[in-house]
Amino acid sequence: MVHAPEIEPEILASPARMVEECYRLISFPPGSAPQWDRFRRLFSPKAVLALRVFPEDATVTVMNLDEYMV
Repeated sequence: MVHAPEIEPEILASPARMVEECYRLISFPPGSAPQWDRFRRLFSPKAVLALRVFPEDATVTVMNLDEYMV
């Protein structure tokens, strides 16, 4: 496992920057993988994510980081 660098304080201080960083880390070209180690560092170990795939979806899926990163 590759050690992820610490998250820069200016990213952690801004919710908008944190969202941008999340999308950057889970976006990747074909044949590569998300930067899960760094992604995990953006969250508390007990964080949960609530995901609505499409805006018109009536349901929201709630999962912990391990469930999300499958």
